[in-house]
Amino acid sequence: DALAIVYQAEEMLALRKENEVTLLRLNLLKLKSQIYKKQGKFQSAYEVQGQYLKNYAKFKEKANSEFILNLRLGYENEHKKVAKNLLEDREILHSLSLKDTYIGLTVQERQRLLITLLIFFFVWFLISMLKNQKQLINEMNTDRLTGLANRQRLTELGEKLFSCSLDENLSVLMIDIDRLKRINDNFGHKTGDRILKRLAKTSGIHMRESDELGRYGGKELVALLPVTNAREALNIAESLRKQVNELTWKYEKLDQISISVGVATFEKSKHEHFESLLKDAEFKLYQAKHQGKNKVCQ
Repeated sequence: DALAIVYQAEEMLALRKENEVTLLRLNLLKLKSQIYKKQGKFQSAYEVQGQYLKNYAKFKEKANSEFILNLRLGYENEHKKVAKNLLEDREILHSLSLKDTYIGLTVQERQRLLITLLIFFFVWFLISMLKNQKQLINEMNTDRLTGLANRQRLTELGEKLFSCSLDENLSVLMIDIDRLKRINDNFGHKTGDRILKRLAKTSGIHMRESDELGRYGGKELVALLPVTNAREALNIAESLRKQVNELTWKYEKLDQISISVGVATFEKSKHEHFESLLKDAEFKLYQAKHQGKNKVCQ
């Protein structure tokens, strides 16, 4: 059967180098989770999906590190070019032998002018460096498609909020677009991307100022709701689900789009770290899907 083929493929991949098969391993884990889900083995599907998300996070972090390294190397090369140009300009100024009567400046005045120019270029270079660094940090923390916080930034925010939630309520919503794969197959991935972007915008408007919203996976969004108890989190999730149901999609020529939402609220006796709270929300999302989609499960 399909599951046996997946196991055989995993055994074959085990003989190869890890860096050559990372993407294949991720795809196999995702496929295995889907097979378990279709077989009705939801606990196994949930556990395998957890392995997939954990390995995906490691793969994404490695890719981000390589991306940052390339940006940094490019920035350093640009730095060297600017420094070289400044040095050449300084040598040109030193080599000029114009008469004082022609330029109307004394030697001391020319020296002060040169120092002023060098200070100006240094300040300009420093400001450019700070802007580039800020842009680099923003790119590291932002999902390019939706403009929301990416998985890495969302996890950092979640761990920070979790550490402050020992005496306060913290709730997590995991939001998933129903039947997005079928939409991608029938209408193309560009349509799926437009739906995801609009869901991100709608969810962002629906969130409160203190809430944090980000893209956690391919089609999942996660909302972090500080100082929010279970009843309040459920009301927010239900309100968002109804609001998405009321959206019209004339441009995409689609029928109604729905979402399923898993809701989890921090409990001292149950959640030792943020990851356990997040997995609880993910498990509730699986239950919402199993109950027929377009549901909120807590």
